[in-house]
Amino acid sequence: MRAGLDVDHASLGALVATQSETSGIGRMVVTSLLEDSDVARRGLDLDDELISFAGRPVTSVNHYKNVLGLYPRGWRVPVEFRHEKTRKEILVRLMGVQKKEVNPGDPNAPPEPGKKAKNAPKGPPSPADKIFVAKDGFANYYFNRLERERLMSDFKKHGDFSGVAGAWTITGNVRFKKTNNDSAVRIDITDEKEGNSYKPQIKMVVGDFSPYVLEPLKVGLGPEHLKAPEGSGGFLAALFVYKQLLTQGEKVFGGEFAHGGYEPFYPPPTDGKLPTHLSDLRVDTEVINSIGPYLTKWFFARDDQKLLGFELRTEPNKDPCEVYLGDYRAVEGRLLPHRMTVLYGNLTYGTFYLNNFNLANSE
Repeated sequence: MRAGLDVDHASLGALVATQSETSGIGRMVVTSLLEDSDVARRGLDLDDELISFAGRPVTSVNHYKNVLGLYPRGWRVPVEFRHEKTRKEILVRLMGVQKKEVNPGDPNAPPEPGKKAKNAPKGPPSPADKIFVAKDGFANYYFNRLERERLMSDFKKHGDFSGVAGAWTITGNVRFKKTNNDSAVRIDITDEKEGNSYKPQIKMVVGDFSPYVLEPLKVGLGPEHLKAPEGSGGFLAALFVYKQLLTQGEKVFGGEFAHGGYEPFYPPPTDGKLPTHLSDLRVDTEVINSIGPYLTKWFFARDDQKLLGFELRTEPNKDPCEVYLGDYRAVEGRLLPHRMTVLYGNLTYGTFYLNNFNLANSE
């Protein structure tokens, strides 16, 4: 609300009902499940028993709905359930419940957020007009713009990258989850000149293997190309938008670049050992949602606005490529992460330990 958002209550993407056992004790059982919901992709199934939601034990349908109603759409919360005899805990992205379409032919329909009804009475200008900006999807875009400008101003204090928008070469080591072995890695993010324009390209070479290559703005690329390397969900595309954010800022995201309010963030433990409860990983963050060329959600620390990570989607309603940033160190007066952990779906793709950044000046 502080960012002028059109707030929507959350939905889990599943329905639950109380099922009484022979002992008379009620169990919260999943009776319906949306196939494209995040909770279904995380492993919840029909007839599973819901034990806790967002760290709160739930004992009845009414209790569960009261807890669910506390959270907005888009938040990620821990959910604990029992599948057969196995107890599991997962992180779930919550869906929304509002219907976004309004019948344009109905003169009595309520106005969309940020718009006045057609039959609203006319009168003298209100003093509030000075602090009101109408925009679809926002209750008041004026305050969203203020929050976005404040956040980005503080974020840029960690380093000015506007002068190093040329080719980037990053080297280090990567440990893939599948092999658990370290391999040398080199990442090149370049803009090759093609006529009067530039064609961005990301290339990643691991050991002696053939390079992974992506031209992120090439027209007609299918999901299998955009999600390169395989199993990462789009790490090469993520590197491209990360460099864009640092070197060009919000102006490069022509589709949208808006403050998304505050959300919990769950960085994976650096030692690979999960805590007793996933809620122990929680860090409260400020969020920026951007569109162009990919849908990306950026998570910033609330105390110093350092970028803690981001999620990039190459397809709507599909799992994002999750990138977690850590071990920040100064490189020529700019803070850069020397550790990147990449997750996709229910699996960890790998952790990149970066030790050298060669950032070329813009031409």
